[in-house]
Amino acid sequence: MPGTTFTVDAFKYGALDFCTAYFLTHFHSDHYGGLTKGFAGEIYCSRITANLVISKFRIDPRQVHALPMNTRCIVQGVYVTLIDARHCPGAAIILFEVPEGGKLMRIVHTGDFRAADRHVLNAVHTSPMVDYIYLDTTYLEPTYSFPKQHQVVDVVGEFCYRIDSDSEYLPAALNLLFVVGTYTIGKEKLFIEIARRLRSKIYVPQDKRRLLDCFQSTSLSNMLTDAMDEAQVHAVPMSMVNMRGMAEYLHTVQAAAPSFTRVVAFSPTGWSHAGPYIPGRQHTPSPIPHMSDDSGESFGVEKLKPRGLSDRVAIFPVPYSEHSSFAELARFVCSLKAGQVLPTVYSTSDKNRQANDWLCHW
Repeated sequence: MPGTTFTVDAFKYGALDFCTAYFLTHFHSDHYGGLTKGFAGEIYCSRITANLVISKFRIDPRQVHALPMNTRCIVQGVYVTLIDARHCPGAAIILFEVPEGGKLMRIVHTGDFRAADRHVLNAVHTSPMVDYIYLDTTYLEPTYSFPKQHQVVDVVGEFCYRIDSDSEYLPAALNLLFVVGTYTIGKEKLFIEIARRLRSKIYVPQDKRRLLDCFQSTSLSNMLTDAMDEAQVHAVPMSMVNMRGMAEYLHTVQAAAPSFTRVVAFSPTGWSHAGPYIPGRQHTPSPIPHMSDDSGESFGVEKLKPRGLSDRVAIFPVPYSEHSSFAELARFVCSLKAGQVLPTVYSTSDKNRQANDWLCHW
């Protein structure tokens, strides 16, 4: 980070001579990659992320410094504030305020985030001036316009309740098994809501259970079970959510719970959803300082359409994104008076040029 001896999500470079504090925004492998048990540096992150790092890598807890959320802390003479990134549990936007010549240089590193009004409010404190924004640009294309997270969660929960209780939806089904694709961590809101609506336990494998226990959530722990036959809702790796994978998974589950006759699976990702953008058309966003909960595309049960369907498996793509949409990125950047905006996600050279054009425009 400029003006500091800090790095953010830079473990893949190994030990760096100049670095005195290694910050980790969240516990996804593309951000903690390179971190191992023998890592000797001082790590700073949220409490949940600290628990996950210690659990997975067996790093000495004395090296892992858990900072509280929404609290201005001092790390080696620099003010540091962690802000909930709305990405996965423990994910944080980091605001650095670096003393420099009687002033504070202000740096925002978003990590991966789903932008919201409160991010701007937390970041600006008394001034919207920010010297640098390191921005999650995963969906920096006008094609991507997502419904609000809470709306998608509510709709999927309602959909599962309806098809489980009304034979009109899936008349061939006698006993449905609901499966949600997940990453190492992330997508928990979906399977928790489905289980709540169905009054079901949630089955997760032992390795996943160990990670979820790091959240230190009593309410979540009480919903989990290690027995496949005790839960109508299962969480599995996202890579398994395809027709063959789900058919094989149902076969495995039926050995323990033969009453399940059909799988209804969900693949929750922003990549499954694109808005009405016409390639080649020049879109010029205006500064939009407000991100209300009503912004974004509407989403209802009628929009859930199966991507794959057989007599035993139904798979539904769900536009549940834990990254910001194009419009949300525009509002976030335009709400802050930034000296420089630096993208943290790169793709093809053409898309990089287009992304830089958008960022310069904002």
